[in-house]
Amino acid sequence: MTTPPNIYIEVPITYEELNNALIKLGFQLSVEDKNHRFTNDDFKSMVLLPNRSADAIVERIYVASYSYRLFLQGVIKHEEDLIKLILKTRLKKNQPSSAPKNV
Repeated sequence: MTTPPNIYIEVPITYEELNNALIKLGFQLSVEDKNHRFTNDDFKSMVLLPNRSADAIVERIYVASYSYRLFLQGVIKHEEDLIKLILKTRLKKNQPSSAPKNV
């Protein structure tokens, strides 16, 4: 029997990816001097992220903490759903366009 990989350790997540995932989950973004505040009134949930460059990597412990909090608040159904949403978005972004090219 194999053990599933620990997605919090093996998948680096950027601040841009986390920001976009939170917006897809229905959060509203408010940019402050030092923070990005995400609020979701439906779940009475708030996530406060430091103002970092889009390509900066979010510390693993924070990704795990945000995922767990969103799970406890009912925003996501499973603790790993935040990571799965980010990976799904990443895959879609990296897939070549299926639109025909003019030759």
